[in-house]
Amino acid sequence: MKIAVIGGGPAAASACIGLLSEGSHDVHVLDIGRETKGPSWMLDHPILWGRRDMAQLHRSVLGHSDGWIPEKSFRGAFPIKYDGTDVIYKSDVLGGLSKFWGASFLPFTDADMGDWPITYGELSPYYYEVLRHLKVAGEADRLSEYFLEPLFNQPPISTPAIFQRLGHAVNASDGPTSREGAGFVAGSPRLAVATSGDQSCTYCGHCFYGCYRDSIYSADQTINELSARHLIRYRSGQKVDSFRRSVGGRTQLTITGTDGVCEVESFDRVYIGAGCIESTRIVARSLGIVKETFGIRENPMFYVPIVYIGSPEKTRMNSVVALNNLLLGRLPGGAFTRYVHMQVYPLNPYLWRHAFARAFGVGGIPLARLASAMIGGQVLMMLFYFHGDYSEGSSLGFSPDGDQFRFQRGDTDKLAKELVSDLDAHLRNTGFRVIASAMAPLAAGGSYHYAGTIPMGGSKLGVGPDCQIDQGVFLVDSATFPSLPAQNHTFTIMANSLRVARESLQ
Repeated sequence: MKIAVIGGGPAAASACIGLLSEGSHDVHVLDIGRETKGPSWMLDHPILWGRRDMAQLHRSVLGHSDGWIPEKSFRGAFPIKYDGTDVIYKSDVLGGLSKFWGASFLPFTDADMGDWPITYGELSPYYYEVLRHLKVAGEADRLSEYFLEPLFNQPPISTPAIFQRLGHAVNASDGPTSREGAGFVAGSPRLAVATSGDQSCTYCGHCFYGCYRDSIYSADQTINELSARHLIRYRSGQKVDSFRRSVGGRTQLTITGTDGVCEVESFDRVYIGAGCIESTRIVARSLGIVKETFGIRENPMFYVPIVYIGSPEKTRMNSVVALNNLLLGRLPGGAFTRYVHMQVYPLNPYLWRHAFARAFGVGGIPLARLASAMIGGQVLMMLFYFHGDYSEGSSLGFSPDGDQFRFQRGDTDKLAKELVSDLDAHLRNTGFRVIASAMAPLAAGGSYHYAGTIPMGGSKLGVGPDCQIDQGVFLVDSATFPSLPAQNHTFTIMANSLRVARESLQ
């Protein structure tokens, strides 16, 4: 059977795994696949990077990042902003947006999937199947009371003492929210990061530049491995524009190459996993509904600093995983009807250098090193995400004049203030203060988390649990999600894509 998988991100990688588990097939992965080699010195251990290297890197970072929180890069490459937007991204590199993510890897829960036409119990085996193909760090802790199953297979990352102290303070506090039985809990971050084996993290603190040894998972690792074993054919420079049924019952894809030439190729099955927005564009073109307006969900996101005013142990903040070092959750209760997901980061060298380079040019990088050494161990940054229900009313449209994005944040500004106030009260007398006056939202649409344009059970296209949108054509990414819980959705994208691909061949 000749099969096309469209895209090069987590959905496409997991679809390949599902297809190959059901026998031998001629699987073609069609992807734009822009290369991200970067300068050769970036493949060296970061400790070998010189001052000129850093200056070169930060000229690139400054050229792409307008705000004080920079975009995550990968060896000099950045995700692409949609025309006319400042914060809405796509990726045309092999690996998709997983080349630029923070590696948070949590499942949805049974409560999260209450409005889905499939249950957590039906999806759970596919979470475990995904774990067979990549490494996830984590451990059993207080968060395990909410995320019930041990969906990790690596030791947790090592974290500086200040994060351990903050986690203990959150879990030990007897604040008002704790007495409600629906308060804050803390635990080890669940990260798709190798902490053992040949690709084990070296704690160099340069995660935001793109991991030089692939400790952080990205979908290209899976696709490259399957391609090297001759189980799939990876075809870069292939942009799929649309599909249509042929007279013989096969599906014809219109494919544009890098030279701009369009060709038509037939396949027995097609699995679309190009990312929520791009997959929706392909479906809209193919089914003649390009003038329709599609609902879309994202996770409204805020950030706020946390300061420790005690005397923590001396910590070299460049000897850490620069990703999420502590995971907090605000459990449902009171005004918070949905779980709120909170990730606490070190103010790592990438952030310090970006801030000082913006203020003083690349000559500010040595000052960043000094600031990091003096107060870096006492200032943390918390990013927190709300459930996608708060973005209800957001929409996506396609037109010759450009894509139309309209993202809403609902009443999350009010909720964010309440959350920060509650957390600060929860941490009273522990030495930690949440600096509410410095809290700010990320611009609507900027979370990288998009879903729900063609939801299972709720779309005018009649998409069911099998995610089939036309005969022999399946949609395998988050476009089919009926809802978007607060935690990162990549794990669920991969689990559901594997489920759809495997069950479509059974």
